[in-house]
Amino acid sequence: GSCAPGTNIQLFHQVNGDHQKWIYHYDTGVIESVACPGMVLNIDGGSNSNCADETNIILWHESGVKWEKWMYSPKGKIISMYCEDKVLDIFNGSDDDGANIQLFHDTGDNSWNQKWNFE
Repeated sequence: GSCAPGTNIQLFHQVNGDHQKWIYHYDTGVIESVACPGMVLNIDGGSNSNCADETNIILWHESGVKWEKWMYSPKGKIISMYCEDKVLDIFNGSDDDGANIQLFHDTGDNSWNQKWNFE
């Protein structure tokens, strides 16, 4: 996996590499890459994204902006602190390698493609 700013975040089968591991910082709300310290999940376009469904999620330098902050809900959703009605979502509910991770409105408790586990 690349550590370059703007790297697209996508689904891939588990291989247990650090490039697939993330640290959720409860105190700041950022989700930081283990393989790329200082790089976090970020809403592509930030304030210019207009919180639109299907906005891409990218890797970016942590800078303290609200569009890189997330909340983990008891129902397993990762909710944007900038776009409070939007969650991390796997595009079209695909489980294929390369499926895009995006911002999308919460589609309910039965949406497996919007549920995430922290270990």
